[in-house]
Amino acid sequence: MINVPTRKAKNIEKALREKGFEISKKNKRRKHFVYTFIYNGKKTSIRTYISLSHPEYGNKLLSLIAKELKISNSNVLGLIDCPFSKEDLIKTYLREGIIKDK
Repeated sequence: MINVPTRKAKNIEKALREKGFEISKKNKRRKHFVYTFIYNGKKTSIRTYISLSHPEYGNKLLSLIAKELKISNSNVLGLIDCPFSKEDLIKTYLREGIIKDK
């Protein structure tokens, strides 16, 4: 990933919620929120962790989110910055066989 401006954790969380992710749990001891992708009303195995101790995310953490979400680094930036819609995300997951359409 090329060096990109940081993204605020609150903006990442907002984008995840808008794209079909729900907070599935909060790990109080480690101060993380776990966001799980919901498809057809059911939880999937796609999840990422957002730390309360990191107000901003740079290249390293954004790359980690991309890996956890099983999408490219450019798509994770699009997901956060909004050109990558929930429908785009679902199409990507279906195309890659990450989720199945019933």
